[in-house]
Amino acid sequence: MSKSIEYRPEIDGLRALAVMLVILNHFGFGVSGGYIGVCVFFVISGYLISSIIKREVENDEFTVAKFYERRIRRILPAVTVVTIAVLVAGWFVFFPFSYVEVAKWSLWQSFFAGNIYEALTGGDYFALATEEKPLLHYWSLAVEEQFYLFFPLFCVFLYKKGKEKRMALCLMTLLAVSLLFCIEAGFAKSPSAYFLVHTRMWQLLAGAVIPFVKFDSVSRRIGNVIGLCGLGAVIFSAFFYDQSTHYPGFAALLPTVGTVLLIVYTGDLVRKALALDPVVYVGKISYSLYLWHWPVWVYAGLFTKFEGVGPKIMLLLFVLAISAVSHRLIEEPFRRTRASRRQVILSGVGMMLLGMCASVLVIHYEGWPREDGVKVRDALGPARRYMLNTVEVTTGMNNGNGLPKIGDWGSSCGGVVAICGDSHMIAHAPILDRLFRSHGLKGVVSVRSAFAPVPGIWRQAKNQECLQYNESLRRYLLSHKEIQTVVLVSRWNNGNGFMTIRFGDEDGVSKSHTESVEKLEKHLRKFVSELQENGKRVYIMLQVPEHDRSIPNALYFGDKTHVRYLGVSVALHESRQQDTNRALQSVGASVLDPVKWLKRGDGYFHVADARGSAFWIDHDHLTIDGAEFVMPMWEEFLNKNFSHDEAVVKR
Repeated sequence: MSKSIEYRPEIDGLRALAVMLVILNHFGFGVSGGYIGVCVFFVISGYLISSIIKREVENDEFTVAKFYERRIRRILPAVTVVTIAVLVAGWFVFFPFSYVEVAKWSLWQSFFAGNIYEALTGGDYFALATEEKPLLHYWSLAVEEQFYLFFPLFCVFLYKKGKEKRMALCLMTLLAVSLLFCIEAGFAKSPSAYFLVHTRMWQLLAGAVIPFVKFDSVSRRIGNVIGLCGLGAVIFSAFFYDQSTHYPGFAALLPTVGTVLLIVYTGDLVRKALALDPVVYVGKISYSLYLWHWPVWVYAGLFTKFEGVGPKIMLLLFVLAISAVSHRLIEEPFRRTRASRRQVILSGVGMMLLGMCASVLVIHYEGWPREDGVKVRDALGPARRYMLNTVEVTTGMNNGNGLPKIGDWGSSCGGVVAICGDSHMIAHAPILDRLFRSHGLKGVVSVRSAFAPVPGIWRQAKNQECLQYNESLRRYLLSHKEIQTVVLVSRWNNGNGFMTIRFGDEDGVSKSHTESVEKLEKHLRKFVSELQENGKRVYIMLQVPEHDRSIPNALYFGDKTHVRYLGVSVALHESRQQDTNRALQSVGASVLDPVKWLKRGDGYFHVADARGSAFWIDHDHLTIDGAEFVMPMWEEFLNKNFSHDEAVVKR
């Protein structure tokens, strides 16, 4: 912090609260809304930077070069070290595809644009494949630095000593516009609502406006009440918000306003608690804590699934230790160095170039795959390419472009089979295309990643796009009489597996696994009945096993002689799926079960073929090799339904 403003130890205490909420949320300590800690950080950051700029402008000491010199000293040394550490460690623990994705994130973040990359690639903070994104938390740094590209200049041009009211009005106007963007994007469930600066800067502005507003003094008693209310707002949000909360949006107002109250009217009771030496120290190292905690958690999670409080506490203590060292040996020396402004700025440019060059090398050499991993990479490549191509094609359905065709459309067979699903269906599509051709069958394919093909429900939080697409799909299937068979494929496990993603409907998002299953069964039964009443046969493919770790990573780095331990057991999978499978089997549709073909006789699943090519692309999506392995399921389905009446077998 600049020496030009009075040091307030309780602000460091507030930083400690913010970073611990984030870490406890990420480490699975039950703080379901701990992500609001980033909002607290934003408000604090806006307040401190605005206070410094105001004081320096009033004293004719402010220069843009001086401002960015401070930012370089504060931000770049530690973030560069963490980034290089992540890239170096990534080669040892990531499969090449995943390693390249990490490098892409690093490359964008070299320009403090990681948040833009995440939004452009459709990132959803609450449903990300986080084990492949150890730099995901950098999004908040990107938001801050993008905000500080214009904010200092904005202050210099508009603020004059004695014109606090005018400046406050300008900042409040910007705040209101950004908040409206945030609320609108939040209702639309747009990734930009979470990641981009125009929908987040209102929280920075909420802190930035404080120095320009003259707040009335209050009695000690009233100050204590206001401080406790502010703290209560933050704590309430942290423990009662979760992934189903519309966030950011209106919900973000509570922790943001609470933080403003804590800064303005801390109160003696809260101030004493936040100013305790251990709390203040955690606040001082909070930047390093924030930088290190997520990569450590991601990398540790590649090797073990942390269950129970004990292992998580040990990992937390390790993060505290490494952050203390980082603060002492990296942050403090660079912040206090007597280097000239020119030297600091040049070193900052050098650090950015270092991260950029390292990222480009990783991307250019495709993750530097080890020799024994090339065949795994080659096996996964077609599946990933097919995923991108299929999703791109099917997104045109809402515009009346129809669904992509598979099979033999020159056949005289009249009936059409519609295969509808989320990303779990993708690897099966090329297999079905080949089988349909050999059977003289026509097919259409509907694929939307993360959209279960059931009208009326969505995953996690209300997603208008999901509702619209599934309603378009329903009308399409009902209006095309030539479609006589419908197969539904999805990640049906809703909140009882490795990833806790639940279904919601017009009554809200499910609060438990049981409620999620009930919602799924209700809407699926209605959809199946409607299809059957229109003369269509309906099949539901049960979910493939969902593993607790990435199978390609495990194969790439694991001991091939212990390959049986790389996936979940049959018993665990059946335990996780029993409620969902019971619901799927009760809605009146016929069932296809890939587990029958994937399980071995020793209580585990086949996870690779004899060549070592993975059957899973990650935890739960099959590769094309994996889909080939369950092809007998589809052959059985076709022979049972089409061989003797509608199709001419060409084999």
